[in-house]
Parts: sequence; structure tokens; C-alpha cells
Amino acid sequence: MMAVENMLKQKKVRQTQTRAALLKVFFDNRFALSYNDLNKLTKGIFDKVTIYRTLATFEKKGVIHQVMDTQGIVKYSLCHADCADHHNDNHIHFKCTECDKTFCIENIQIPDFQLPNGYRAHNAEVLMTGICSNC
Repeated sequence: MMAVENMLKQKKVRQTQTRAALLKVFFDNRFALSYNDLNKLTKGIFDKVTIYRTLATFEKKGVIHQVMDTQGIVKYSLCHADCADHHNDNHIHFKCTECDKTFCIENIQIPDFQLPNGYRAHNAEVLMTGICSNC
């Protein structure tokens, strides 16, 4: 639980029972989680609005970032330690076709793409699919 408390303090997020519980779920499951995953893993003790507000706060403070999966479902994953006001999550995501989990592969960076004149990228996402090392 110290890791949860330390991260909330480091990211300047006021600690509440809900925030601590949801962040602990992210620490216990090192893969991207959807709202449904969080609701199931917390046994439905938090209402939908509370979970979404907490996710919004976590995302704003650089605790988590969004990950899209192959079905268009938004999932959330823990950020790097250096994420704050501006997310630094320029890495690929990997969705396992066996266990259906989505992982951050932080040691593989998304390359810079040369866009045509007049285009400016704000975000790039790369989602690979296959079989993870656990399967």
C-alpha cells in the first residue's frame, strides 16, 4: 500500500479511499484495465460516476493514460514516472489474442513519422496484437 500512497503523493493527488483502492487495482494488475475490469475487480463497490471521475483525475495528473484496444474499448494503464501535466507515453501497446489483456511495452518507442506539410501530430498510438509472454 506504500507504493499507492507514494504515487498519489508524488502526483499531487489527494488520497481518498476510492482513489487508493482503484490505484491498488492498477498496481496489482500490470495490464490495461477498462471500466468493466475495474468494476469487476472492485466487486462493484464504487458507482460508475465515481470510477469515471477518479479515472479522469488520474489521467489529468499523469497517473494513468488511455489505451484503445482492437474493439474500440478505452482502457487505462499506469503512466511512466515522468508523466505529469503532459503524458509521456510514446510506447507501443500489445493486445494478447489468447488472454485478451493489453500491455504497455515501454521499451519500444513509437517512431517519429514524417508528415506532409501542414499536418501536425498531437498523438500517435500503436497497438500490436499477438500472443503475450504469459500465454
